[in-house]
Amino acid sequence: MKYQIFLISALVLLMSSCAAIKVMSDYNKQVNFAEYNTFQLLERKSSFPFGANPINQERLEKGIKEKMTSLNFKESENPDLYITYFVKKVLRENAKVYGEFYDEWDFPNQDEIFQYQEGTLVVDLLDVKKGKVVWHGALTRSTSENINTAEKRINENTDAIFKKLAEEIGR
Repeated sequence: MKYQIFLISALVLLMSSCAAIKVMSDYNKQVNFAEYNTFQLLERKSSFPFGANPINQERLEKGIKEKMTSLNFKESENPDLYITYFVKKVLRENAKVYGEFYDEWDFPNQDEIFQYQEGTLVVDLLDVKKGKVVWHGALTRSTSENINTAEKRINENTDAIFKKLAEEIGR
């Protein structure tokens, strides 16, 4: 019984650690973001992983536009800011080692190596006139091939990265 509780606890911990969303960003603190009012999403063929679901790319671009609009930016053909993004996926490995710490409860020593896909979304805001990046954000999390949760995960990702943007630029 103790062994089963241990395995369930370990599995829950493992799943929660892989599902975490990590957002990092940097921005030019000399820039007055109140001067920017309009944006345009630049489309690049290399923004999305080769062979990935094109519907997810549309969802992501729609989410980016919606988040910028919610921050009181307007989409424009003559923008103050260009927005670029790219997505990459990498195969990662992690190890779980259950060793001598659990010996007092008679749990067997176990070493477990597992693989998972990790995805990164990078978003840059570029000042059109200066041709320089003024804000850079990157979000990393484990990915899922489950087509039924793709839209939800994309929304969570855009929410998280644009929440960070809003905090830093005061919108």
